[in-house]
Amino acid sequence: MLAETWSKPEDKYDINNFTIISRTDCKSPKRKAFGTLIYAKNYLLPHVKILFQNESISGTTHFTIVALTIFNQTVMMVYKSPKAAWDSVKQQLQQAITMSLQNQIYDISIMGDFNIKYQVSDHDFNSLTNFMKGNNCFMILDTTKVSTDHNSLIDLCFSTNEMRNAHIFESAISDHKPIWIELSML
Repeated sequence: MLAETWSKPEDKYDINNFTIISRTDCKSPKRKAFGTLIYAKNYLLPHVKILFQNESISGTTHFTIVALTIFNQTVMMVYKSPKAAWDSVKQQLQQAITMSLQNQIYDISIMGDFNIKYQVSDHDFNSLTNFMKGNNCFMILDTTKVSTDHNSLIDLCFSTNEMRNAHIFESAISDHKPIWIELSML
């Protein structure tokens, strides 16, 4: 998932051997830090199903949640703009988790740009950690590392599978460092 793509509907973002499976674009006349792109490897397309998708746009606030199932696992991608209310995102995220559980998929990973500074004790951080604990999700990124060039950890990854591996890469092209998780292909 790519977040804050600044993409417009007419833009093409082709990556060899990948297909865009979810996309939101900047709708204003001027490009802004807005938009998401989610790609899947072509050979995995028959195994990928969009379980839940919700986007909310209101003025300068925006959030997107997409939940995909693949090989009896649910992967949820979250983008919350800095001004979007965590409580609104939380309600939609709970719906996505409930849908996964109703489909008897209990291996759930939730990742993305939450724009909530991890380990900074405030209302949103406390609400986020309590929400994740209440849904049996654990932080699987190394919390001693940062995910942005601004020395913050706002790109987060949680999972019901404590053994799942997640990593942060250095990036020369973005102020957010890419995060990725390892999924089982069974």
